Amino acid sequence: MMHKYSYTLSAATELGSAPDRLTGTIEAHHPMTHQQIRLAAIDKAPAQYLNFNELEYQEIETSTN
Repeated sequence: MMHKYSYTLSAATELGSAPDRLTGTIEAHHPMTHQQIRLAAIDKAPAQYLNFNELEYQEIETSTN
């Protein structure tokens, strides 16, 4: 079973700068916790982002493959 999550992560390139909203999707073979989704989203963020704030996400699809 595949679980697919859509996320928006607030991230800034340096402390005190205005945050950008990074969006993307994550797929996993198992349900993911908030912390697992956060770590995966941070891992996918471009290298210039150093400070990460709030994460919003929702499961958008569960399929049986």
